[in-house]
Amino acid sequence: SRINIKSTLLASTLIISMTCGVSFAGTGTDNSNFSQLDADESGSISTEEAKAMPALEQYFTQVDADGDGQVSENEYLDAIGSGSQSEAPGS
Repeated sequence: SRINIKSTLLASTLIISMTCGVSFAGTGTDNSNFSQLDADESGSISTEEAKAMPALEQYFTQVDADGDGQVSENEYLDAIGSGSQSEAPGS
């Protein structure tokens, strides 16, 4: 379910933040985690880059909302609950 995906990705984001020394103080934390995952700085996370976060790799197709084979920053933020899009009713 969408809640399980969100919880798993949030936990993985926390682990990445703690491992990489990123602080949760401030608003750039989620964007910083996205930037760390976007190793080639293309503006999106590929399936190869997603391997750095097992939860993202596991739920890649669900997070890749537009199905283009890349997770954009907006898709990533929406998946962890920090994006601007609202959740679909009944999710």
